[in-house]
Amino acid sequence: MAGALVTGGTRGIGLECARSLRRLGFGVAVCSRHPEDVTAAAEVELARVCDVTDRDAVGALADVLTERALLADTPADVWESTLRVNVVGVANTLAAATPHLRRSRGYAFVISSIAGHEGMAEFGAYSTSKWGLRGLTRTFIQEEAPRGVRATVISPGLVDTRMGDAAGFGGERLRPSDVAATVEWCLALSPAALVREVVLERMAAV
Repeated sequence: MAGALVTGGTRGIGLECARSLRRLGFGVAVCSRHPEDVTAAAEVELARVCDVTDRDAVGALADVLTERALLADTPADVWESTLRVNVVGVANTLAAATPHLRRSRGYAFVISSIAGHEGMAEFGAYSTSKWGLRGLTRTFIQEEAPRGVRATVISPGLVDTRMGDAAGFGGERLRPSDVAATVEWCLALSPAALVREVVLERMAAV
């Protein structure tokens, strides 16, 4: 059985992706920095608590609720924590996973955001970190595609999750299953196909 690791896979987009991968026959492991979420993760083969900023741990993507503030008013600790989780944490994850991806000619998915394309007033640290994820993934593709490893960065608009609730924007939201279906579509392509990036916009935002 092929294996899949979904970081931040105990709720929201990550959980929906984990469910989709199980339906496709993958053995799924998830990790989260929230012990209560890991305890509740009964749908997968393995669930672990993991600190995304710890290079020695298997990195994890965690959904970070940034403080809403203008760039000039964003505290330094918010910048640091957001970039550490959203960029350094993903870099840690990719570094830890790369030997396994090379051996299996595997596939890495990185979740960015529409905020990493357009910017978001009053969410400067979050938006900046999501731009950084796109650059990180593009670099990873350049380095690892010659070894048979594929990667796709998925940039959704506002999704119906707890983080979406905190953002405070109106209009109909994307569903976590929309992101999971995008992962399934990419996995259904032949190994000859490379999808560098997918942008999922909300109809309500057009």
